[in-house]
Amino acid sequence: MPEPPSGLDEALAVAYERLWRSPQAAAWLADEADLVVDLVELRALCSATRRRGEFPPGVAMSRVGWIEDRLLLSAKARSAAGIRVVDEEPAAAGDGQTWLPEDFPDLG
Repeated sequence: MPEPPSGLDEALAVAYERLWRSPQAAAWLADEADLVVDLVELRALCSATRRRGEFPPGVAMSRVGWIEDRLLLSAKARSAAGIRVVDEEPAAAGDGQTWLPEDFPDLG
């Protein structure tokens, strides 16, 4: 995992590191660290905007979606790439079902 850039505040650095520990990060190259930084910064911008009761800028929301797809963070992108992320923890007692992306109908 590339080190978080020195300019990130603590909360963004934690989000950056969390993303790099995700199962999808196994498919990322170190070159994509800038995309991960962009993603955590844009998510923070969108969250702050919503907390003020405003709509986030459309370009920011669009860029978040594009980056999430590029980094295989969205279910749609993982499905298109033929990737399944399976939780290795057993389902909670009484859950009765473990749902995987291929269990859902294609709504696209």
